[in-house]
Amino acid sequence: GDLVQSATGVVQFDVDMAGAIADRLDIEGNSTLNGRLEVNLATPAVARIREFTLLSSQGPASGAGVAFNTPGLPPALQAELLGAGTASLRLRLRPDFSLNGTALSANRSAVAEHLNAVVSAGPDQGMQHLLDRLVVLPTAASVQAALQRLQPEPLLTLAPATWRSGMRFNNVLHS
Repeated sequence: GDLVQSATGVVQFDVDMAGAIADRLDIEGNSTLNGRLEVNLATPAVARIREFTLLSSQGPASGAGVAFNTPGLPPALQAELLGAGTASLRLRLRPDFSLNGTALSANRSAVAEHLNAVVSAGPDQGMQHLLDRLVVLPTAASVQAALQRLQPEPLLTLAPATWRSGMRFNNVLHS
């Protein structure tokens, strides 16, 4: 049959990023979408690019469109609705450690872009574990604090002190 969602209608979809599955509506006829579409994460987010088909119809899709809402989505995870007005409505979830254009310092921005590149390249298991922990941080401030801790700058101040300490130890051993 057909699906007609009014301007006051709400359709909710649950998404399991870890299992790569989501609720899905398969319409045998036409679809008319208005109102609101909400996506809820059923499991904690993972730092992988995932795409889910939420709705597919055999007939043409029409309507003024839907307002897209993702309550509870962590700030480092971006959601994009694809295929609006077509027979296949898809959701793309992708980590974005640059926080979708939030003003970051140059160093934090560089770390964020490197992390995004690692996600795109497909990280090894150890790195995936770290990225999964970062993507679920609940606030933009906590993501920024994590980016600050991942910068190499604090480690650079340790290098000269460690070198001097090693030299003093070496001198004591050889004196």
